[in-house]
Amino acid sequence: MTTHIENEHLSAVFDTDFGASILTLEAKRKGEHITIMPDARDPKISLPASNFLMVPYSNRIKDGKFSWQGQDYQLRDPEVHSRHGDVRKRAWEVVEHSADKLVCHFSSSTYADINWPWPFTADVVYYLDGSALVSELTITNVSETAFPVGTGWHPFFCRSLCHKDEPVFIQMKTEKVFPDANDDRVPSGPSEAIPTLGDFSEPRQLDPNYFIDDCRTGYDGKGSIYWPQSGIRVTFECSDNLTQLVMFNPADEPFFAVEPVTNASNGINKYNAGDNDSGIDILNSGETYKAAFTMRVDIESK
Repeated sequence: MTTHIENEHLSAVFDTDFGASILTLEAKRKGEHITIMPDARDPKISLPASNFLMVPYSNRIKDGKFSWQGQDYQLRDPEVHSRHGDVRKRAWEVVEHSADKLVCHFSSSTYADINWPWPFTADVVYYLDGSALVSELTITNVSETAFPVGTGWHPFFCRSLCHKDEPVFIQMKTEKVFPDANDDRVPSGPSEAIPTLGDFSEPRQLDPNYFIDDCRTGYDGKGSIYWPQSGIRVTFECSDNLTQLVMFNPADEPFFAVEPVTNASNGINKYNAGDNDSGIDILNSGETYKAAFTMRVDIESK
């Protein structure tokens, strides 16, 4: 089901039958609607959604295999390293909906084919606070044993807003990046220094021809995306547990992604190996894990 929330600053469209995902986000300026996150309903956009939730882990688990408390597990889809959790393509229940707020609930027990060994529930609250879209996500362990947990958001942004081929600048402070020697988006070693062209600790123009698809650690939970010709800036405000950042800059696409997440790619196996930058947390039976992500859109007067 498609639904939306809006106020005088922003408008967001959601598909609650497809992961409670965001289909598009628009900003308003003097009657003009400016598309910030690409409209996945547009047949020219090769995305099923412009933002989806990753639960109960983010990014990839190598070959879909991991061990936990002495037991081995094999998830489905090992050929793509069992990526992005298992809620983004499933229906969520609408619990509350008003002009500027949407609350959705997910229960893994609804699906016999859920691709996770332990039952869990998840809740997401989206609401507009002035010029900000706030997302609050919780995951609850309803099994009888503890399990490893992680989560994150996967937002895409338009490469150009009000002007064709306009420059976009990114500032996201991270400490290191995980190497990808096997070109499979799974860390091939411990985190290392970020290449100069890919370092956005200070504002840097995003080169559309410079391919990026990596996971960075030591993220400070802040940062911005700025389109100076359009006079629009998106700033991030993340909860303290969103310590990892995935960046995706594909060639020949009108979008890119900047993804705040809690766990590193292949985080469960990194945790088992004793790596202190895995980002994995332990969720005991009956406990709830929380994360929050705010996107604030500042618009310069024209």
